[in-house]
Amino acid sequence: MTHQCYNGKWESDGSDLQKQMENAQEPGCKVARYECLPSEFYEWIERLGLSQDTQDDMTSPYKYVCLVKRELPPMSWVGRVGEGVIFLDVIARSEGNEYYTSDLTKMAYESFFDLDTLRYVFVNNIVNAYTTTLLYDIYCAKEIDPRSPDEYTWESSSAEFKALIGCGIGKCIASFILAAYGQGIKRIARITTWRTGHELEMLFYIENIV
Repeated sequence: MTHQCYNGKWESDGSDLQKQMENAQEPGCKVARYECLPSEFYEWIERLGLSQDTQDDMTSPYKYVCLVKRELPPMSWVGRVGEGVIFLDVIARSEGNEYYTSDLTKMAYESFFDLDTLRYVFVNNIVNAYTTTLLYDIYCAKEIDPRSPDEYTWESSSAEFKALIGCGIGKCIASFILAAYGQGIKRIARITTWRTGHELEMLFYIENIV
């Protein structure tokens, strides 16, 4: 079978990130472990200059979290967290920020739930140009209609998975896994992609290494 290469750098970067997630001894990891404790959540909100909003709905198992830094350089994290799952609606970071969206993802989830319980990360309404372009290329290469609402799952052994992990949104989620857990603890096992209307959605499956 001929190997399909979607983007050499993205696939190479994704392969490196995959190895770093799966092997505690893999060299070259550039993602620092983020050690903020849940008890320090509000202290860090203040230090980062973020406005913070959480909404409790007693009828819902999910907590809405909105973290926004409006001063330059801006950054934002908007989503919902429930035990075992993160729904990411908006993540944005401008160059020059001391912290990363992966840090805010850990902070948002761990402030309500034990980090070890996380199993799924949904990313909604993806507009990142690198990710949308890559998915378009993957669908075309697989002879899939890019407008298809069907779900497609990319296993960790595939070239598609590696390219997605090394690009845009996938790189953010892989960086979150490394920042939150360090190397050799948890990994992204597979990725499912689909469209809801015009919106691109992605689901990342998180598994324990041991």
